[in-house]
Amino acid sequence: LTGLLAFMNISLAAEPVLHLGSFPVTNSFIVAVILMFGFVAMSLAFRRRALAEVPSGFQNLLETIMEGGIQFVEGVTGNKEKAKRFFPLVATIFFFVLLSNWFGLLPGVGSVGLWEEHAGKSILVPFLRSASADLNTTLAIALISVLGTQFFGIIVLGFIKHASKYINFRGLIKHFSFQNVIMFFVGFLELIGEVARVVSFSF
Repeated sequence: LTGLLAFMNISLAAEPVLHLGSFPVTNSFIVAVILMFGFVAMSLAFRRRALAEVPSGFQNLLETIMEGGIQFVEGVTGNKEKAKRFFPLVATIFFFVLLSNWFGLLPGVGSVGLWEEHAGKSILVPFLRSASADLNTTLAIALISVLGTQFFGIIVLGFIKHASKYINFRGLIKHFSFQNVIMFFVGFLELIGEVARVVSFSF
């Protein structure tokens, strides 16, 4: 597998393009910053405009996308208020990954750069590379999504009720039975599953 990755010039880590002091600025980090500035600029531009009661043009498109997204999340939560609470995090991750992948399809992204020598081989280090092509970015998004799920679970259910999903001693203390022992281990598997989700989301 390592030989195949080397032959195909596939790298799990982004390549540094320049350094700001001791901080390496990678090609995928540059794309992530461009996307974030794009999000902020679009939000500020949209906010600055007076929102019309009868939407038209860009406002109409944006409202349609947002309303459709909220309805989709409501289908999962079963509650519009909860959907509005969760939607910003879900939509941010969705649009960041979507635009990052689309950015990677632009001409020159991943194909224009400098040739460098690594381990006796000449490889192309592109100036720009899709943010989601870097394992660090996908790992960060995975951690945010899993920790965000736990955070919202605690807010909605309360700490004790949410924690009992993973560690449930109450059933064993009240009545020691084979079924309660199984449920205790199911909760433990759920806890392992949360850690496994970070790894699977990253890849």
